[in-house]
Amino acid sequence: MKDQEIINQIKAGNYEVLNELSRHFASVRKYVLSNSGAIEDAEDVFAEAQVIFYQKVLSEAYRYDGEGKIGGFLYVTAKNLWMKKLTRPAPMMAPVSDTDTQDQGDPLEKLSEAVDEVLRNLGDPCASILTFFYFNRLDMLTIAQKLGYKNKETVKVKKRQCIQTIEKSLLPAQKETLKEYLYELDQRRPGAPGSAL
Repeated sequence: MKDQEIINQIKAGNYEVLNELSRHFASVRKYVLSNSGAIEDAEDVFAEAQVIFYQKVLSEAYRYDGEGKIGGFLYVTAKNLWMKKLTRPAPMMAPVSDTDTQDQGDPLEKLSEAVDEVLRNLGDPCASILTFFYFNRLDMLTIAQKLGYKNKETVKVKKRQCIQTIEKSLLPAQKETLKEYLYELDQRRPGAPGSAL
């Protein structure tokens, strides 16, 4: 699909057309991987770049300058996002200690307490997004409206980033338990899909 058609489809409200932009992911992946990142990091910044592009098109802030320019816009945006992430200091959170994993008891309950503590230290918007989604069981569109985001896709990207931030504060052995914990919470949601992450 040509760039102009992608722009026209976005203006017509077709969010699915962003799937067409996946052809530009390879250059972003290459850049992030060669600059201390992992494939998940590349996916995150590319998703953020797509959301930014989508919002700019809808707000008429994106000027179409000819075929092939969307790929350049996505690459530069993703590159800038990744550089910001590299230079941003890690949030101050109390790491979960080794003794927490050695205590007897339900590991999901222990992790629940750890996640609660991390959420308190994490602050907004992460605390609000994760609380609304997992504990209040609100859908992405409702969360977007409550927090003033333009669409549910922005909330999805931010939710994934928040979970990754929490994972960084956990010991490696606890990351799998975190997935189980979030999966359990997700299953309690009405009409929930299979996976929390």
